[in-house]
Amino acid sequence: MDGEPTRILLVDDDPANAAALRTALAERAGSQFQILHVRQLAHALKFLAEEPFDVALLELNLPDSRGLNTLQRIRRQAPQVTTIVWSRQDDEAGSVRAIQAGADDVLVKGQSDGVTLARSIRHAIERHGIVETLQAFDRQKSDFIATASHEMRTPLAIIREFVTLVLDGLAGPVTQDQTECLTSAQRNCDRLAQLLNDLLDMTRLGRQEAELHRRRISMAALLRQCANDFRPMCDGKGQSLTLELPDGLPDAVCDAAKIEQVMVNLLGNATKFTPEGGSITIRPGFDQHLLWVEVEDTGRGIAEHDQERVFEAFVQVDREAGPGIRGTGLGLAITRRLVELHGGSVWVSSAPGKGSRFGYSLPAYHEGAELQAVVTDTWRTVRAGAAPLVLAVVYAEGLSSAAPEHRESRLAGIHDAMRAVLDSLGDGFISTCECFVAFAMPMGRARAMSALRSLGHALPPLDPQDGGLEYAVAELSRNASADEGLTRVCERFSIPA
Repeated sequence: MDGEPTRILLVDDDPANAAALRTALAERAGSQFQILHVRQLAHALKFLAEEPFDVALLELNLPDSRGLNTLQRIRRQAPQVTTIVWSRQDDEAGSVRAIQAGADDVLVKGQSDGVTLARSIRHAIERHGIVETLQAFDRQKSDFIATASHEMRTPLAIIREFVTLVLDGLAGPVTQDQTECLTSAQRNCDRLAQLLNDLLDMTRLGRQEAELHRRRISMAALLRQCANDFRPMCDGKGQSLTLELPDGLPDAVCDAAKIEQVMVNLLGNATKFTPEGGSITIRPGFDQHLLWVEVEDTGRGIAEHDQERVFEAFVQVDREAGPGIRGTGLGLAITRRLVELHGGSVWVSSAPGKGSRFGYSLPAYHEGAELQAVVTDTWRTVRAGAAPLVLAVVYAEGLSSAAPEHRESRLAGIHDAMRAVLDSLGDGFISTCECFVAFAMPMGRARAMSALRSLGHALPPLDPQDGGLEYAVAELSRNASADEGLTRVCERFSIPA
């Protein structure tokens, strides 16, 4: 960029603001800036796709976009461009939200002269370059960890298998001393395998590659299963494990496999740090919109200054040298990221010598929450593909009140029929929930509607209690957000998100 003017794309619907910016920079900063002014987000996205720019200077509220959605769409379209929010108000909280959403800086209109504006723009460009460099290093680190972890799993599995064969006496008699050595080798193979699995999980979560398949799940049944899975381990350690289920615990909207992983991490830590004769309690609760689960133990507890750190990767507080309790330091970091992917939060309450209580929250089931989940999960999976993309949702009206066995059978029929239709058209992604089946794939709206009409012929006859099927179709660019698709679908079905 040395010797060349800095190209600024100004996105603002007020021509007076554009004129003021041109005047300020021309008077104070000479000719080192070239400014192209557009008044709508659609025009900005078009120019960013076709021409190189150094800076995008944004008014967030435009005729065709409002709020942080404007910033997010610009960032998705041109992540290499320095993005500065040009705000009408000096709002500290709003500025923090903009920075968290990806802005490199926030400037307030009318509060800076040309020199200050020029300096702020240059500094924002420098910061953006530093951040991009750090992100590139982080991607290289993640790639190395993922590759190394993956390549180590197969030889490790072979080593463990041969250790097991010798330990079982298949290669000849084994002495007591040899048994102890082989048992230690087997145990450490398992520990290393868990570390590799945790590293791969952290890498996928860090890259936002973890797929979610959320649907309506009975939390009562999930928690009973988790308690039953851990009870033999607790019995072997002389620990009591209690599940305190409240009456009327609602279902959750979640990926059951991911939440089971959360419970395994929390219960595994509880059993690890609770002494013989101690107790572990699983205690769920709920209100109108959320449900939560807490795992409480009578272990050694955590000092207050360490409680936030326990959710960071590779952190193991109060770890002593020599033999004793060991772990990867990744379980709670993975737990937090999995819960946050579900739109929930995690917390800990503890004191040294008084045990610990770890908890997390999830959205309680209602049709709007389920629709939001299926649209978001579907869109996240396919957004990196070609443009345009079609998001379509089939709503099986009336199924929410049907008997569970009828509901599952009917949804399975819809899913299978839609899968057959999509297989004839090309690759696509399907997600099934309580009352919805959603798909997204690269095609136009007309082709999608034709596919849905074909779906009607492919389905088994409708049961009168189903209430029929309704379709909603939204054609979106690959840079659109899940919220845009969700809004259009919710409007079609008159369901609050």
